[in-house]
Amino acid sequence: MRRLVVTVVAVLALVAIATVTVWAFIEGHAELAREAERERPIKPPQRVSFENGEPVTTLDAVAQQQSGLQTTALRQTKHHETLRAYGTVLDLQPLVDLDNSYALAKAQVDAAQAKLDASRAEFERERGHALQDSHQRRHPG
Repeated sequence: MRRLVVTVVAVLALVAIATVTVWAFIEGHAELAREAERERPIKPPQRVSFENGEPVTTLDAVAQQQSGLQTTALRQTKHHETLRAYGTVLDLQPLVDLDNSYALAKAQVDAAQAKLDASRAEFERERGHALQDSHQRRHPG
């Protein structure tokens, strides 16, 4: 008798576990479906259509008001031409080359001037020594 009770309790426990497992699976699947529905991107209402091959955007009055859009009828006016001009497009490369050559020549002149200044200072120093030596040779001490 005791063995029968243990067997019945074991079978009931297995049925309960199986029922809970099936219920959890179904509930989880339903939750995934609800989550997928919530995560689905929201589609804005279709406002763009094509008429005669041209795109046309249609907005209702509420959308126009929220966007601050206003429409008015156009008035017919005359357009007066005020200016007519003619021109020629020139190739700028020769001017760019000339500017680059000028910059290079200026840099070379600046470098030569710096060398001249350094040489002049050295020349004056050596000249001073030479004059002192010459003076000492003429008038020894």
